[in-house]
Amino acid sequence: MELVVIVVHALFILLCTCHQDDFEINTINKKPKCNFRIKKLTVDCTGKNLTRIPNFRKSTKTLILANNQIQDIPNGIFSSHGALEVLDLSHNSLTNLRSDSFKGLANLLRLNLNNNKLGKNNMTLSKNCFKYLPKLRHLSLKGNTFTKFPDISSIRSLQILNATFINGMTFYQQSSSLENLAYLDLSGPSSCKPKSLNKHTFSALPSLQYLDVSNIDLGSIMEETFSQMKYLQYLDISYNTRLGFVGVENVTHDLPNTSIRVFKFQKIVPTFSMNQMLMKDQMKPLNGTKIREIYADSNRIQLVEIGAISYLPNTIEKISIGENWLSYGPYIFELQKLSTKVINASFLAWSHDPREEDTGWCVSGENSLEVDTNFNKCVSSDHGTLVSGVTKHISPLKLDYFKTVNLPKNLKELYYTSCKLQFEIPKLNFIFFSRSPNIKTLKLQNNLLGFILPKDKGGEIFNHLVHLETIDLSENKISAIPRLLFRSQVNIRNIRLTSNLIERLHFQIEHMVKLSFIDLSNNAIMFLKTEETAELDKAAERSGNLTIDISGNPIQCTCNNINFIKWIASTKILLKNLKSYSCLLNNQTKTTLKHRNALLKMLEKECSTYLGLILATVSLVVLFIIVVISGLIYRYRWKLRYLYFMTKFKFNRRPNLLDLSYDYDAFVSYAEEDQNFVHETFLTNIEEGAELRVCLHKRDFLVGNEIAANITDAIHRSRKTICIITNHFLNSYWCMFEFNMARMESIYSRDGENIVYLIFLEQIPSKALPLVLLELVQSQSYVEFPNDEYGNPLFWENLKKVMSDYINY
Repeated sequence: MELVVIVVHALFILLCTCHQDDFEINTINKKPKCNFRIKKLTVDCTGKNLTRIPNFRKSTKTLILANNQIQDIPNGIFSSHGALEVLDLSHNSLTNLRSDSFKGLANLLRLNLNNNKLGKNNMTLSKNCFKYLPKLRHLSLKGNTFTKFPDISSIRSLQILNATFINGMTFYQQSSSLENLAYLDLSGPSSCKPKSLNKHTFSALPSLQYLDVSNIDLGSIMEETFSQMKYLQYLDISYNTRLGFVGVENVTHDLPNTSIRVFKFQKIVPTFSMNQMLMKDQMKPLNGTKIREIYADSNRIQLVEIGAISYLPNTIEKISIGENWLSYGPYIFELQKLSTKVINASFLAWSHDPREEDTGWCVSGENSLEVDTNFNKCVSSDHGTLVSGVTKHISPLKLDYFKTVNLPKNLKELYYTSCKLQFEIPKLNFIFFSRSPNIKTLKLQNNLLGFILPKDKGGEIFNHLVHLETIDLSENKISAIPRLLFRSQVNIRNIRLTSNLIERLHFQIEHMVKLSFIDLSNNAIMFLKTEETAELDKAAERSGNLTIDISGNPIQCTCNNINFIKWIASTKILLKNLKSYSCLLNNQTKTTLKHRNALLKMLEKECSTYLGLILATVSLVVLFIIVVISGLIYRYRWKLRYLYFMTKFKFNRRPNLLDLSYDYDAFVSYAEEDQNFVHETFLTNIEEGAELRVCLHKRDFLVGNEIAANITDAIHRSRKTICIITNHFLNSYWCMFEFNMARMESIYSRDGENIVYLIFLEQIPSKALPLVLLELVQSQSYVEFPNDEYGNPLFWENLKKVMSDYINY
C-alpha cells in the first residue's frame, strides 16, 4: 500500500514538472496572438508587429495582416491555403512581389496591398506576380510609390481596382484583360505635380461604370476623355482645385455619350479664389443625359447664368450646392421648373478651413519638399476683381429673398443649415413653402430663427407643408415655440429642437398621429407642466411609440416640480439617454435620474413635512423684502428724489431735437483693454482738425461723483454714443451698463432717435453677442473697423461725417 502511494506521488510530481516546463517554453518563445473567429473562418493579426507571414489554418477564408512590418512574401507561402478568399496586407513594408508569392490562392477574391513601399527606387513588379489569382475581383494598390503602373493583365476577372493615379497613366496594353473592370478608384492624395486626363487615359476601359479621380491635383481634363465610356454612371472630379469650371465644361461635353447618373465636381476652385458664375455652356450638355445627382459644393459659385438651370434634365433628383456664395438673381426663379427631390444649400458663404487646403506645399518624396509657385494665384483690385462677370463684393444669398420664389414642386428634402453670416437674420415668409407642399424633410439648423418663429402665432410659415415628416430647428436661439406653429403637420414623425433656449413644451402635438421622436436636449427646461406631460402621454397612446430626449436641460428636483418627477418615473414614453439626466435638489446639489423611483420617494418624504416650513419661510421672506425695500428707500432717498424731478422735467418740457447745446459730440464707451486704440487712434483721427469733441471716462468724468451718475450725465450731455465692440467690451460690466444707458437715453430722452453707433474692432460670432446687441445690429447701425491702409482713411472720413452732419445741419 505504501508503495502505491509513493508511485502515485512520484507521477504527480513528474506531471507538474512537465507542465511547468511547457509553460516556461511558451513564455520564452512567446508569439503575438491573433484573433480567430471560427464561424467566419477569419484570422486577424492587425498591429502585431509581425515581420513575416505567420502560420494559420488551411480552412481560413479571411486573413488580415494589416499594420505590421512584413517586408517580403516568400514563394509558395500560401501554396496550401486554397480556401483563402480575402487577404489584407495593407500598411506593411513590402517593396516587391515575387513571381510565386501568391501561388496557391486560386480562390482569392480580394487583395489589399495599400500603403506599402511597392515600386520603391523605380522597381517594377513582375508581370507574373498575379498569375495565380484567376478569381481575383478586387485589387487595392493605393499609397505605394509606383512611377509606372504595374502590369495586371494576368488578372482577367478583376472588377474593382483601387490605385493611385500616375501622370500619363493608360491601360491600353492591358485592355484585353480588363474588359470586366467596372469600378476604378484613382482618388488621391497623390504627388503635387499637375496631372491631366485625355482621350487615351481610359480608352481601354469601355466597360467602366464607376470612376473616381478626386483629389489627384488634376490641372486639366481634355474633351473626349470620357466620350468612349458609354456605361459610365458615376464620375467624381472633386477636390482638384486647379481644374476650375473650364475643366467642368470639357467633362460635361462628353457626358451625353455616357450613362451618367451621378456627377461630382465639388471644390474645383481654390478657397480664396474669385467668386464664380455657372454658365449655360457648362450645363447645356447635361440636357442630353439622364443624370440624377449633381454635387457642386464649395466652388465659390455666386451667380448662375439665366437658362443654365433649365438645361438640367427631368431625371435630376438631387442637387447639392452648399458652401458657395450664392447671391440673389433671376436664376432662382428657374428652380420651380426642376423635378428635383433633394436640395442641399447649407453653409452658404462659408469657406473650408485653409489649414485643410493644398496651398502649393507638397511632399514629393521621403526627404524632399516641393513648392508649386504657380498654384492658387489670383489678381486683386481695390474695386473687386470680376470673374465671369461677377464682382466678389456681393453679399451672400439671404433666405428672405426666397419669400417670392417657388421651390420645385416635387421637392421632398431641403437642407439649409448654417446660412447665417455677417449678422444676417433670416426672415421667413409663409409664401416660401407655398409651392412645395411635398417636402418631407426640412433642416434649418443654426439660422437664428429664434427672432422669427416666436412671432408666427398662427402657424403660417409651415402651413403648406402638410406632408412634412422631419423638421430640424436646432441651434436657432429659439426661446419659445408658438402653440400653432406645427398646426398643419399631421404626418410629422421627428421634431428636433436641440440646443435652443426653450423652457416650455407649449406647441400643439395632439393632432400628430405619427409622432415618434421629439428632441429637446440642451435647452432651458427646468420642468414640464402637468398639462404638457398629459398631452405627451396622449400623443404616445396615439402613435404607440414616442421617444423624447430632454437630456442636457437644467431639470430641478424640488417640491414645486414633484409632479414632473412623478411623470418621469411613471411615463410609458421612452426617455432617450435617461441615465445621463441630472437634476438640482433643494439643497443645490446635483443628482442623476438613473434611480428615479428612489429619488421620487425621497422627495415625497421631504415635501410632506414642508408645509409648515413653507408658510414660515414665506412669512420671513415677505418680512425680509419689506425690510430690504424700506432700507433701500431710506438709503437712496436723495437719488429717488433726483430721478423724480428729472422725470417730471422731461414730461413737462420736451427736449428740442435741434438744440445744439450738447457739451460733447460723442461719448465713447470702451473697455480698459482697448484704451490704446481709443487714445492713440480714435482721438487722433476724430478730434485733431475736425473740430469735434468726444467724452472719455478717464479724461472727462468728474472726480468724486458716482460712476453710474458720471456715465448717465456724460451720455445725456453727448450728441451720440459710440461703442467700441470687442470681446473685452462684452465681458465688462460697466461697458454693458454704458451701452444700456445709451439705449435708454435714445428711447426716453431723444424721442427714439438712434444715437448709438457700434464699431466692431474684432470679428465676433453672432452666438457670442447678447440679444439686445443683436437687435441693434439688425438695424444696421454698426460698422466693422477695416484695419488696413486703404480702408482706414475712408472709415475715419465717414465717421467724422456722421458725427458732424448734425452740426452742419
